[in-house]
Amino acid sequence: MNSVNPPIIAIVGQTASGKTSLALRLAKKFNGAVISADSQQIYHQAKIGTNQPAGSWRRANTKWQKATGKKRLYFVNTIPHFFIDTLSPNKQYSAAQFQAETNKLCRKLSTAGVLPIIAGGTGLYVSAIVEGFKFPQGKPNLRLRKSLDKLSTATLQKKLKSLDYASWLVIDPSNRRRLIRALEHIITTGQSFSANQQKKLRSNTLIIGLNPNKNALRKSIIKRTAKMFGLGLVKEVKLLQKKYPHSPLLQSIGYREIIDYLDGKISKAESGQQIINHTWQYARRQMTWFKRIPNTNWVKKPTTAEKLVKQFIKNNI
Repeated sequence: MNSVNPPIIAIVGQTASGKTSLALRLAKKFNGAVISADSQQIYHQAKIGTNQPAGSWRRANTKWQKATGKKRLYFVNTIPHFFIDTLSPNKQYSAAQFQAETNKLCRKLSTAGVLPIIAGGTGLYVSAIVEGFKFPQGKPNLRLRKSLDKLSTATLQKKLKSLDYASWLVIDPSNRRRLIRALEHIITTGQSFSANQQKKLRSNTLIIGLNPNKNALRKSIIKRTAKMFGLGLVKEVKLLQKKYPHSPLLQSIGYREIIDYLDGKISKAESGQQIINHTWQYARRQMTWFKRIPNTNWVKKPTTAEKLVKQFIKNNI
């Protein structure tokens, strides 16, 4: 494989559309490893609310130690998954960091003959790789940041939507740090934070998009939400809130609704319905973002994806 700009697979789509299961299936069939492009699944102690794929940290065999340089990896079945359960909940993590670390990892995997398979619903993370974003660098306006930080998250969202719609579409609405950074950029420079991110479509890349029926997707979101409650979502939120009261996770979908329930603002049933509604709204925004990425192959069936990967490997590896 080309170790400078190695061939990669990117699986994109809305939350609950089946990206994780398809990535695992393809990794098993085509000697791959899965790289999670999800800004929430990277955190420790957040298995339920972020819907991390069920797996465990295990000692890597010789093959995977050689491929990654790591002795322990997070395995789902026999496939290592990266950027899952690796970061403390009180830490911040940026798309620029994800871009740098993922590109380095892809080169390592490719050199070892492993196919990198990126799967996730955080649009900015995916685009950082497949569209090669160059993130704008600017001198921080600390006074403006402090002023913006006094605003509620809802106010920040409305302000960003008004001033920089392109960035509002892609930024996680619960990520205060990123909302503030985008607002700081547009206010200071007059230029869109996202639109100003120079990009060049990556070569040697197969982008597969999952586009399930809307009714099927909503049912999947409802089913997943019920499963999260059954697995102990409320307990997970209590523990995170106690140990990491300022964690960015607590502002994300699935956590902030439970906090409202624990604070007595809404009932438990209402928190569940709000999670469903907010997830559905987020899913619609995800599709708006992913549909603008060029050369995406939208599929309905896993077998179609397998045929695409098989042909891609034949042509590029």
